[in-house]
Amino acid sequence: NLLKYEVDDASLDEQFDAIVSRAFQMIATNQNQQNAEQARNILTQVVQERKKMERYLSVQRHENHGSFSYRGYVLQRLHTLVNSGDLMPKFTYDGGENGWKGMEWKADSFPTDSEVLMNVTAVWLDDTLHSSKYSTGFNSRQRSFQNYHMRNLSTSDINTLKDQGFWGILNATNGQSLNRTHYKLMVEGKLWQVRSGRQNVFHTVLLLLYSMKKRKVKGIESIERIIGGRTYV
Repeated sequence: NLLKYEVDDASLDEQFDAIVSRAFQMIATNQNQQNAEQARNILTQVVQERKKMERYLSVQRHENHGSFSYRGYVLQRLHTLVNSGDLMPKFTYDGGENGWKGMEWKADSFPTDSEVLMNVTAVWLDDTLHSSKYSTGFNSRQRSFQNYHMRNLSTSDINTLKDQGFWGILNATNGQSLNRTHYKLMVEGKLWQVRSGRQNVFHTVLLLLYSMKKRKVKGIESIERIIGGRTYV
């Protein structure tokens, strides 16, 4: 559904505003209570869908300096990657795409492809674990994948995480070189080094799921069911 939206920021706003305005008009002018209630339900669904979509387009590192402005870039980049063929040959782990609104890609303004895909994965797991009938093995906190299994080393102390026995993904991107996106993995307070480079983001997610399965973490089988009944880890 995300990829059905136009990639231009203005188009996103225009589509959303047009649907909301139409729903409001239906509520205001329709005397039929049943139809008015239906319009309210449609409006609620649209707003919820828009909020959900925004989370997929808002990369954490850029939340405080332009993620809202560059959501169109993230959507365009997802279009490019998805349509580039098997194994995403256009995927650039430490870079992105030039030409969005005539601008050159820069690490301090745009997310890397690794960050874009990690964010999509994390938000999808958030939504899936929260709503799926298979998520009964998780407690309420674990159903929020990002809250429970993701930390940024620019704002979190690694020694504190070790003491807490943290289990999850660490964004270890060097603040002095923002385009060198790199993720690490911590399992029960022990740091696992993941090879840097193009496969880093994929290996980190898979190793996290593997570590959970090997230690028979309650609920890990739910993820396998959710992604198609196959054993990926």
